[in-house]
Amino acid sequence: MEIPNDAHVASVESSALNSDALIASFADDVELSSSLLSASVLIVPTDLGTQHTGPVFPETTKSIFEILKSGLAGKAHVEAAVREEEYTEFAYRSECIILPVLYFASHVIVPLAINLIASHIYDKFKNKSSSSSNNQVKSEIHFTTPKGAKVNFKYEGPTSSYEKVTTEHLRELGIWIEDTKLP
Repeated sequence: MEIPNDAHVASVESSALNSDALIASFADDVELSSSLLSASVLIVPTDLGTQHTGPVFPETTKSIFEILKSGLAGKAHVEAAVREEEYTEFAYRSECIILPVLYFASHVIVPLAINLIASHIYDKFKNKSSSSSNNQVKSEIHFTTPKGAKVNFKYEGPTSSYEKVTTEHLRELGIWIEDTKLP
């Protein structure tokens, strides 16, 4: 499906992600299991259905992992839910930036992470000759709201409105904290 450059699709629905089951699937690896249990942010494998078996991640995963790890240092522990030897990246035949699926153990971290990701996306395209409004991003995040609802927030649209649209939805859910911009 081709999305017009100025359109965005954002949705909030009930999350079907079972983080406990995901972490439990690594019970045979005590070190990884312990690290996943202590993580505030999990990068979750993407389900490609019958196209690929095993855990897969979009090609942006390593950069998003590093950005979140360094930007949230001292505030949150970031971990990928995969054994190192099983890590596999995939690339879509699309010019859309596909971000990895993220799970946040605490909604407090979400605004900071969104600012970090939005800054990364902006920096990635600020020196390109084309306008960043022509570039698309696809994002999926899972978290629990302050009222206890487990939600899945999805965004697909222009990179230029990613932070604004996401911020608006997070405010509606009661989790946006003012002045979350990082220096």
